Amino acid sequence: MFYFVFLNLLFSKVEEFLYQTKFRNLRVGNTQINLTTSNQNDNQKIILTVNSSTNKIVDLIYKLRHFSTIVVNAKDFSLITTTKKLQQGKYIDAYTAKVNYDLKQIFYQNTKDINYTQSGDQLFLSINGPVYDPFSIIYYLRNFNLKVGETYNFKSYNKKKIRDIDLYVKKIESLRTPYISTDCFVIVPHHRGDGPLLKHQGEMQIWFTADSSQIPIKIQQKMKHGIMELNLQDYVKR
Repeated sequence: MFYFVFLNLLFSKVEEFLYQTKFRNLRVGNTQINLTTSNQNDNQKIILTVNSSTNKIVDLIYKLRHFSTIVVNAKDFSLITTTKKLQQGKYIDAYTAKVNYDLKQIFYQNTKDINYTQSGDQLFLSINGPVYDPFSIIYYLRNFNLKVGETYNFKSYNKKKIRDIDLYVKKIESLRTPYISTDCFVIVPHHRGDGPLLKHQGEMQIWFTADSSQIPIKIQQKMKHGIMELNLQDYVKR
């Protein structure tokens, strides 16, 4: 009994999002994203985990695995630390990063094949304000009073890059997913500067329920060989 009370004191809120992963309108696997609020010490933190994998049949053709643990400040979702492991077919990558806002820098370290005799295995990136993981930005937007025509600005950090991005609330439209059918805000991220936001001139759109919960129920990304989608299948809050 004491153990469960102790856990409740440490972790006060958990949200679980289960998405169907689709590529070219074919279901190829699942993506689970969890947000856990940690009450350790005086500063609340949110631990965001992303676990994505293709099913056994797709693995025979193109194996995909993505696991991330992202720790952010509970107040503004600014990044504290992140650990990522990625496999796309034969390509494998892994790294960790830690943000030090007092020193105004990010320490990046490659953890796939650590060899300190080579440059690029670890480095420091300078920052001049809060930085955000791309996944955490999506869930941080739920704290805003979204309105059509509004634009929200962030500095996005991923691996060795820091980029200024704008998220534009384009319109409201009806959408059906396995979890719900409802009106949604359609948000389109753009890179503020030269070049596209994603590789291969790819585009991205995110659908949030147009209600007080503002749940991200669909994430769509154009890729070189087709469209990848995450469609919400189940959502649990406890």
